[in-house]
Amino acid sequence: MRKLIYIVIISFFEFFVQNSSNACFCGSHYSGINNFGATALTIPAETLPRGKFALGYALNYQDYDSFSFNYFKEVNRKQIHSHSLDALLTQSVNMAYGVSDDLSLIVNLPFQAYMGLDSTAEGLRVDDGNSVGIGDISVFAKYKFLEKNHFSAALIAGIKIPSGHTEEKNEFGFLLGPDSQPGSGSWDPLVGLAVSKSFDDFALHSNILYKFSTQGAQDTTVGDSLNFNFGASKSLDDGKLFSRQVLPAKILGQRLSWDLISEVNGIWREKVETNGIKDPNHGGLIIMLTPGFRVSINERIYNTVFMSFPIFQELNGVQSDLAFQLGFNTSLVF
Repeated sequence: MRKLIYIVIISFFEFFVQNSSNACFCGSHYSGINNFGATALTIPAETLPRGKFALGYALNYQDYDSFSFNYFKEVNRKQIHSHSLDALLTQSVNMAYGVSDDLSLIVNLPFQAYMGLDSTAEGLRVDDGNSVGIGDISVFAKYKFLEKNHFSAALIAGIKIPSGHTEEKNEFGFLLGPDSQPGSGSWDPLVGLAVSKSFDDFALHSNILYKFSTQGAQDTTVGDSLNFNFGASKSLDDGKLFSRQVLPAKILGQRLSWDLISEVNGIWREKVETNGIKDPNHGGLIIMLTPGFRVSINERIYNTVFMSFPIFQELNGVQSDLAFQLGFNTSLVF
């Protein structure tokens, strides 16, 4: 908990004094394009009504199993070049606009803090410190092409712009690797599909989102990635699961709506490639189970809290395993 508080304080400070995700397994980097759907990380097919504007903020903390001193010694004996990470904090500001009832435009601006970076080089352990800065801006369009019998489907297309910081250095003045930089320095197209099915007080959502990685900073391609998610949400407004005393319908005159959320979230990443050579200690597959809940206020303010636990990890080579992640999303619809 102390580590989490420290990271939050440092990253907020850095955010305001400095003018995404690359090789890490970031869960909520694009969760802000949810708009107002009752989901945690899954992107629903819903779009904003015409003329509506949404402003959102997402906070995601990931805790990793950093290498122990003895494990680093073992890795060094094998002359393996690898990286260790304590934690990653990703914050993002998201803006969305309803061009029509079926078309929304979304802008995502992330800010990333890699904490406790260590690496091996020529048999030595190098303390790379922290890497903090603004990540790459992503611009999306979400088009709902089907809506029938409470089932909807939407296409997602976007581009990640190389606007992030790519020149973070360690305490010795050496440039950190491209996979440890807040930005990638590359133009990366994104394409995906989202589907949703709603019932009286229950809804199902699913999406896939693929990122095509191109060469960026340090002549490096951080690798393609595929996000795939499936989520279910249950409204508690009927009062059957909890009493009004436990989950009140109103506070200070404001109407509250409650939803329980359960999701399965997966992300696959390619290996990092530099000058045509792929790093065997990057990329892989992680699948997580994510419970959470959402509370909306007057159907204008939407707040979601969730926690993810890895249920499957198949990482390439030598890497820090993901231990858990915590997330919070909030959005205001005008």
